[in-house]
Amino acid sequence: MTEHIHMARLIKPFPVRRLADGLYQVNAGGNLIHQRLTGVLIDQPATKEAWCQELQAIKGMLMGLADACRDAEELVDELWDSADRDYEAGLRVVSSMLRGLSAYPPVPVTAEEDEQWKEREAV
Repeated sequence: MTEHIHMARLIKPFPVRRLADGLYQVNAGGNLIHQRLTGVLIDQPATKEAWCQELQAIKGMLMGLADACRDAEELVDELWDSADRDYEAGLRVVSSMLRGLSAYPPVPVTAEEDEQWKEREAV
């Protein structure tokens, strides 16, 4: 693996936080359904009306989850389309960093400057 590719991995050019934010509603919707189901399992409905009310609530949650999934799918498609561009931007940043580091040779330090530095550090 070349040094540029290794450095690009360190920079992490992909918008992972944006993906996490986009999937938040999907995760939250799934958790709500799980909580509602757990409640039904613990305290089972005793009447037809209570059962239908629980089913209706879960159906509404599923509809909301479906909307969130469609939005998340659009985001994933958008991120998929920009993956090459994001990776190339990361490589450009790394290349610029490496070029910047090698643009200026190290400045030689005289023995006198070295002694002065050591005296300042000792204080």
